[in-house]
Amino acid sequence: MAMSDIDNVNFTLAVQLYEMLHFQGAFGGSSYVIVMVFSLLGNGLVIGSCAMNRKFRTSTHFLLMNLSAADLLYIFVIFIDGSTLMLWRWPFGSAMCSIMFMALNVALYIRIYTLVLLTVEQSLMLCYPEVNRRPMYWIILSVLWVMMILSNILGPMTGHLMANNFYPWDDAPHPQCTVWIDVLSEYWWGLFIFAYSVPLIAIGVVESVMLRRWFCDYIPARASPNFTEIKRTTITCGVMVMLFAALWLPLYVTMLTILRSDPEADGIVQVIDSGSKVIICKVIASVEMCINPLLYAIIIPSFRHQFWLLLTCGCCCGDDAGRRKARGDGCTELQNIGDEQATAEGSRCLSEQVYSISHLHSVPSTSYAHHDQLV
Repeated sequence: MAMSDIDNVNFTLAVQLYEMLHFQGAFGGSSYVIVMVFSLLGNGLVIGSCAMNRKFRTSTHFLLMNLSAADLLYIFVIFIDGSTLMLWRWPFGSAMCSIMFMALNVALYIRIYTLVLLTVEQSLMLCYPEVNRRPMYWIILSVLWVMMILSNILGPMTGHLMANNFYPWDDAPHPQCTVWIDVLSEYWWGLFIFAYSVPLIAIGVVESVMLRRWFCDYIPARASPNFTEIKRTTITCGVMVMLFAALWLPLYVTMLTILRSDPEADGIVQVIDSGSKVIICKVIASVEMCINPLLYAIIIPSFRHQFWLLLTCGCCCGDDAGRRKARGDGCTELQNIGDEQATAEGSRCLSEQVYSISHLHSVPSTSYAHHDQLV
């Protein structure tokens, strides 16, 4: 190949690389901004609703609040990744690279195993609808959070800062935060197996048992006054699981396909061929963070009502009535209960007074009759 042909090939690769990076920065950055805004709003409403409304302090709502907390942690990763895409380099330093991968791992594992616990909770709700298992989930999720954080701190570091020199238009090295090349295959296969395949298989087993109970056996939840709410929550959890499986599968398939490519191929060619596909799959997967709160508002009326109260009143209202509405009228309910008890107590005292007066009136009449008989 002549020198002019080599120069033409290098120029073509440089143009393709520039266009790919420009697409990543424009499409990925703008998409991540939209996802961040709607996810912060939706998951913030979920956490605010579960924290302020006394009716939402159940096992299911606690798990949904934990899922929203993991989504907010993933939003931190999206912010870092989107900034890198728009700047074409890593601007945050080596320590932040390790922190980002730790947050990514914790968020991914906490999210999927919270979905597993949600499925188990909905199965238990069919047989034991009146039991509050919130303390049990407190312990399970606390242990899970601590284990994930400690395993990422004390275990081998996944991410590291690497200087890339394959920008043909610039001889200066550009730092990039990436997974260690020696463990790249193990990292993505581990995520696919333990943060996707195994939890989904467990959810499928629990769902099959739950559906068998639903259609073939008698379930005590049908006699519960909250059966409609239980049914709507169960449907919501099933839709969430299906969306998770559908939206995250393209990313795992794309990454595992890239890992099976020719290891001797040119690095710039691999980046050009796979860069746009990866960013599109990442955006598709991150859309799930926005959809979950929207599902709550569409399927579950209590969430829709509470979201509306928080958006219209919120916790920043100056009057007590607005704060009572934002708390789900919890204080009003307690006051009504107190009024009913006071009314019942007043009625009892009044009946006792009437009885005492009638008894006092009856005693003299008896005494007078006895006196007349003696006379």
